[in-house]
Amino acid sequence: MIFALKEENFVVIDNGSWRIKARKGVPKEIFEIPSLFLPTDNIEKRALSSSNDNNNILSLSSLSIADTKLPTTNPVSVFTSSPIIDRGEIKKWDELEALWRHILLKEFGIKRSRNECPVMITTPSWWTKEQHERIAQIFFEHFNVPGLYIADQALMAIYGCGSVSGLVVDIGHGKTDITPIFESIVQYHAIQTLPIGGQDIDKYLLTLLQSDEQLLSEYDDMLDIDFARAIKEIIGGFPDEEEEQSHTGDEERKEVEYLGKRFTIGSERLRAAEPFFNPSLVGKDEVPSLPDAINTAIYSCDIEKRSALWENIALTGGSSLLKGLKERLQKELEVFLIMSENAGDYQFKEAKFIKIPDYLTNFKERQDLAAFLGASMVAKLVFGDPKNFISKVDYNEIGPTAVHTKSY
Repeated sequence: MIFALKEENFVVIDNGSWRIKARKGVPKEIFEIPSLFLPTDNIEKRALSSSNDNNNILSLSSLSIADTKLPTTNPVSVFTSSPIIDRGEIKKWDELEALWRHILLKEFGIKRSRNECPVMITTPSWWTKEQHERIAQIFFEHFNVPGLYIADQALMAIYGCGSVSGLVVDIGHGKTDITPIFESIVQYHAIQTLPIGGQDIDKYLLTLLQSDEQLLSEYDDMLDIDFARAIKEIIGGFPDEEEEQSHTGDEERKEVEYLGKRFTIGSERLRAAEPFFNPSLVGKDEVPSLPDAINTAIYSCDIEKRSALWENIALTGGSSLLKGLKERLQKELEVFLIMSENAGDYQFKEAKFIKIPDYLTNFKERQDLAAFLGASMVAKLVFGDPKNFISKVDYNEIGPTAVHTKSY
């Protein structure tokens, strides 16, 4: 197939346990779709709980951020009652394929019979070769794409922050991945994964909120996981510097509006993310804290690489947006740093965080988009030369294993 490698044809898809982000060409708006979304016009009908689905639709709509575009669903499109991607693991391939199909064919209006849109898709560092082969099979055989490139999410995130070396701390919905990268090479042996993510914070916060008697009387309705998630995203996090200095954070209640109701939240809001630093709070006594895991990841790398890792920490993932998380993490990492006035070449005094460059004005506050933005930049380079990506010709000649020749 001969197709024009025009930028308006490039498709970028960034997979996540909570949301999938996608873009075709260079639109101002990024398309985001919940990973629980099930377009039933594309797959066989499944028995789902309508009451649970309605609750999910309400909460997701209420939590959509300014530049989030939820899917233009038809009347039979619903949300699944269980995850499609659970703590980073693909649990339902058919449903995931249906999501991709919905994005490509429905939202982007791509014609399968004459598909001129190559796809850049990101995956976690630890997804297997077999999973990559299945992705290739789906996109070439089911969607008829003319080209495909599978990119490492962590590597794309460090690119999205304007660097080629650093430590990517991806705090997702189901888990946290800590990935060292040095000069564009992922240090796979040093990756640390914590089974703690946004969903654990939601459950922990719900328990805290249920102990707030004033909230219970003001809200006058049952508190559920959707409510806790909303509170986390609106005011959850850690005390800011002013609150810590004045010691008013614990006593002051914050007024919140959710689904048309006004009420106040107490100090529970400032303890929601504490399990990242004390996993035993969510029953995970054997799991190291986030600072401990970061230190382990860095010290698992060669000594000459550690300085670049300490000085280029990239927080990403949905829960990276929690208020005060970076400041709390920076403070707790100080215990691991070598404090010396006569620092040598391989000594370091400070943990430094990098962010999305200011020139990306529409996205510089969206650290959770780092991998997506990095992939969008790399797509321009990859699809500019047929040698860089898997073409339809490559796939027809080699099959799914062609994915191992030009990806990662």
